[in-house]
Amino acid sequence: MFNEPIDCYSLLRDGGTATYRLIVRRIRDMYNSTGRFVATIRERLPHNSAYLNPQDLMALQCKEGDRIEITSDHGSIVAIAAEDAALRSGSISISHGFGGLPNNDDPSNGVSTNLLTSTDIDLQTINAMPRMSALPVVVRALR
Repeated sequence: MFNEPIDCYSLLRDGGTATYRLIVRRIRDMYNSTGRFVATIRERLPHNSAYLNPQDLMALQCKEGDRIEITSDHGSIVAIAAEDAALRSGSISISHGFGGLPNNDDPSNGVSTNLLTSTDIDLQTINAMPRMSALPVVVRALR
């Protein structure tokens, strides 16, 4: 009667296999992009790090502060890795409300997670809101 569950790690449209799920992260000092240009907040949060479980960082052969590339069906971003032992392995968590223009791949000012989403597919049927969390992604360390 019911279909078998879809393997959430094989949903890339190009035939590749997603190894992580990107989930949203909230930051105390931010409400959407409000707060990005407040000097005291900017000192504490110069960019939006991409948080991974420590075991996942080791598997990627990277550490906090290293640059990583996050790729979805819809685009790629370069972010700065950070450690969060509370995250489940296989998850990567990053806050929205940061970043500049799409061609800017310097993560020191933050990156826009919107570049990983689409406004054409994976939309909510009730309000056309794009899929913003639980995005299947591939993560790799940049050397």
